Amino acid sequence: MAIHATHVPSGTDITIGPFIDAISRAIIEEVYQNCSAGVLECREHDNDPRLAYARDDDGRIHGAWVHLKQNPAKTKWVIAHSAKGKIGREFRSHETPIGKSDQHQWQQDYISRAAEDVGFPAEQEVILASGTRLDVKIDGAVGPVGFEVQHSFLSVPKVKNRTSKANKEGIPLVWSADHKGPAWAFKVPHIETNGSPDGSTPRRAWTVTTGPRQILRVACSPKNADLLPGCQKPRSRNWCGSWHPVFRPIRGLVVDDIAQQVPSGELVPLNTRTKQGVILVSAAHYDLWQHEFATQVEADLNRTRNNAQRCNYRPHIESPLADLEQTCTGCGQPLPLRQPGRVVCERCHAAQVGAFVWGCLAPGYDH
Repeated sequence: MAIHATHVPSGTDITIGPFIDAISRAIIEEVYQNCSAGVLECREHDNDPRLAYARDDDGRIHGAWVHLKQNPAKTKWVIAHSAKGKIGREFRSHETPIGKSDQHQWQQDYISRAAEDVGFPAEQEVILASGTRLDVKIDGAVGPVGFEVQHSFLSVPKVKNRTSKANKEGIPLVWSADHKGPAWAFKVPHIETNGSPDGSTPRRAWTVTTGPRQILRVACSPKNADLLPGCQKPRSRNWCGSWHPVFRPIRGLVVDDIAQQVPSGELVPLNTRTKQGVILVSAAHYDLWQHEFATQVEADLNRTRNNAQRCNYRPHIESPLADLEQTCTGCGQPLPLRQPGRVVCERCHAAQVGAFVWGCLAPGYDH
């Protein structure tokens, strides 16, 4: 059931629900999460006999301000009456299912069709045991695989949380963005495309611009200076002579390839644990990474952690009391600075020095 409202700044009547027109959708995207009092006016009570006293000459009830938000599951629009409104503060909120845009549905259909072309069953709008909803679920040769079509912007924590929930149920999740450089790029397995297909888009016409990567095994030597900016290993000023990974985009892919090769196991997610982040790579390059570079990356991470935990302040390292909990002999409080021979804190030390200056001793101290 749709909800009717008026966008007060433009004077436009809009419909909020699963099936809406382009003007209503544009206004909803503009005011969602930025809907203060006086922006949207509820039209659901114009014919309410209890509010006949407030009906204007135009037959409408004015001043019933509402806020636009979504329920926690992001499945319904919630129109909540504002406490600042002149009318309707006593009424409950209205709810209606969230409809998908045509572009979102077309993208889901395109991915489903591409998977079914090679014999992989595809199902849309699948809800997992954790409550996570998958746009497309494909039963492939390596098991179920999920696809999320993101036509609008979504925060990084939400994307990572939904990915983690799907992974815990044994379903790898691949995200698709039809806009450049989403905030969650390379934080989860993803692809970016050059545009949105429509209902008549032919097969192999929706191209991938970035996302999947190939891994090059490059020797650390001067002849590869154009590929490697120089060895980054600690205490190394020159070329180390070993092998380093270099990531390059896989050219010529279309969304059909992703929808077919991920379920078949030809493309697999890989968390490099480097600045490159999480990527899709071929099965052969995944094996290359595990055999050639995974151990090296783990060693580098451990070295970084150890360096971060080690104190390089020489008096701390050389002090025989570095690992002991020291307290001040004057006040009994812990010493903020631990050094050989130090037994009093700064405050007690200052008091002791002051006592000698004035020719007397501070209480508790003797010569």
